[in-house]
Order: sequence, then structure tokens, then C-alpha cells
Amino acid sequence: MRRLRIVIADDSKFMRTLIKRIIESEGHIVVGEAGNGIELLKLINMFNEKPDIVFLDINMPELDGIKTLEILREKYKDLNIVIVSALRRRDIIELASSAGVMFFITKPFTPDKIRDIIKKCMRRSK
Repeated sequence: MRRLRIVIADDSKFMRTLIKRIIESEGHIVVGEAGNGIELLKLINMFNEKPDIVFLDINMPELDGIKTLEILREKYKDLNIVIVSALRRRDIIELASSAGVMFFITKPFTPDKIRDIIKKCMRRSK
């Protein structure tokens, strides 16, 4: 199995740690964490190679997840972006979908939901 390179952007350190534990328990690597969209964009620009998946929260300070998603989509058309949010509003989900999000996970979630999304992203990347 190929080890995926994954980045997590969420303003909650607790949530980043929780997602990271699930990812690493599956044998994948968290190559970076960010507390907001600005940190995420700086982080991704430092990489020689884009990550395989970005887990992205919507509600973050400085630059929210939707704006961050739009910027990421302009530069990385095929990047697997997974929105992880407590927001379940239809308009937010539609906005994320129209901006090119691949998957949407609502908080709270089960570890199996994260694992399932990683598997889907792996199949998509082949």
C-alpha cells in the first residue's frame, strides 16, 4: 500500500490531533498542520510535491475554508480536498461543492468515516 502524504487544516488543535491519529493508524503520513487558510497555503507552497489529501475545516480565522479551497483549486486542479466541518447548512455544502471539494465530512465523525474517505481518495488518485 502506498503511504499518502496528508495535510490537516483546522483551527482546533484537538481536531487536528484526532484526525492525525486516525491517518497515522492507517499507515499514512501527516506532512503538515495548519490553524487557518493562510498557514495552509504557506505550508503547501513550501512542498516540492503537493500532498495527496488536504483535510480542511470551513470555520477558521484569517482565511476561511471556502476561500482557501478556491485558492487551492486554482493552483491544484486534481488535489483531493476533504471538508471537515460542523456546519451542515445546505448553502455551505453547495458552495464547497461548486468550489471543487471532493468529499464532505460533518463533525462529529467516526474514525471509519476518515478511513473511508482516504480509501476513496486513493482510488481516485490511481
